[in-house]
Amino acid sequence: MSQQPNESAAESIDDEFDAADPKQVSKRKQRAKQRAANDDAVLKSILATTNGRAWFWRILASCHLFGVSFDSDALRMSFREGERNVGNRLLAQLMRSYPDSFILMMRENNNA
Repeated sequence: MSQQPNESAAESIDDEFDAADPKQVSKRKQRAKQRAANDDAVLKSILATTNGRAWFWRILASCHLFGVSFDSDALRMSFREGERNVGNRLLAQLMRSYPDSFILMMRENNNA
């Protein structure tokens, strides 16, 4: 499994990691911190425009965050809960980094 040159420092499953080695632990922490900073930068650029916020809102809505995922078909409901899980992760990232943008998105969506 090869990494793309422009990917953030995602860990490969093939990477050997020794949790008892302070150097490797430190290196992993640095990579995770850089990856989080890159993710925040991407999110910031998306949220910087009205169209970006509208797109992000539609993604959250498509993940059933603003409704219920219940269905009498257990498999369909499980699938929707998986989508909801993705939406919750996106919402958590948004609220952790740019909570005011969520309020702005709600206002913009109500005015649409």
